Amino acid sequence: MIRQKHALAGFALGILLAASAGGEAGAVAPRRVTCSAATDLGVSRIIEIDTSAGVAFGNQYESASSLLKDREVALTFDDGPSPATTTSILDTLDRFCTKAVFFSVGRMALAYPDTLRDVARRGHTIGGHTWSHPFLHRLSQDKAELEVEKGLSTVAAMVGKPIAPFFRFPYLDDPKAMVAYVKGRGIGIFGIDVDSRDTRGYGPARITSYTLDSLKKLGHGIVLFHDIKSNTAKALPDVLAGLKREGFRIVLLVPKKPLETKPAIDQALALYLEQRKAKRAAVADKKAGSAGGGATVEKAAYTVDNVFAGGSSDKPSRAKKGGRKAVSPTSHRKKSERRSRRKSASASGQTSSRKRR
Repeated sequence: MIRQKHALAGFALGILLAASAGGEAGAVAPRRVTCSAATDLGVSRIIEIDTSAGVAFGNQYESASSLLKDREVALTFDDGPSPATTTSILDTLDRFCTKAVFFSVGRMALAYPDTLRDVARRGHTIGGHTWSHPFLHRLSQDKAELEVEKGLSTVAAMVGKPIAPFFRFPYLDDPKAMVAYVKGRGIGIFGIDVDSRDTRGYGPARITSYTLDSLKKLGHGIVLFHDIKSNTAKALPDVLAGLKREGFRIVLLVPKKPLETKPAIDQALALYLEQRKAKRAAVADKKAGSAGGGATVEKAAYTVDNVFAGGSSDKPSRAKKGGRKAVSPTSHRKKSERRSRRKSASASGQTSSRKRR
């Protein structure tokens, strides 16, 4: 079910979003912005979406419900947060007094929680985009589901309050079984209508012209940007100015109900964060010459070894195949080159100075 909530712009929109953000446990402090008439693109309406029955939007979904009216645009940003670019994009959106949906990656949220909380503080909608942005069709069903759930739980935990039950598939790679899974979780799937092509090496001017030309041809649309791209941040002021000049109206997508994350995944994340904190404390103690070994933590039903990354790098554990660690093509090539050099040295009567391990 889709319901129009409000038709507001400028300062009134800031007051509305501030009021709606208040009162939730762990909610970030909202920010209010006043816009000038020249840049007040605003938000023409807020669309409340009931995702409980499983919905999908975007031109790749034939059964997608009608979402946008003529000349309406929904701005969306994938793959962040990233401090340098996301913050610039947030500043531009503030300057035009408009809002967007951010589909955030779990690992990025874990790395830059302050930036993610800034997205929420400025009144934007936040959804999920998996834990590590893989091609889901390359994973088993269990691993693909875990990628989705880890991402959702991590993003929600880093924001500090429930996020929207909104999800976008990485690379728009949506296996049928995963579409069914996400819909079955009562999470809305968001494809796109217009690709800004900001991941193809386009400069700011070309991103701007392509996006505006595509929207003029289609008449409306969900637009895909990436808030980790510097050229996107540079192009956005001209994109928004062009939308205002051409008479397009921005809509903000919000959920009827917040996302419910899976308790077992939340527990694993809490354990991982505790272990990471303990490991970092142990390293700090060691550097300070302390004999302390850091705190110990209790195991959970889902352990960090099979759910979240080990160590302090926040990178997923390496996949295993046949009981051995999978080796990247680059690592394999380097090992082959070393073996070839040793063979050549042996054939010419030379000996390697490197001790065998």
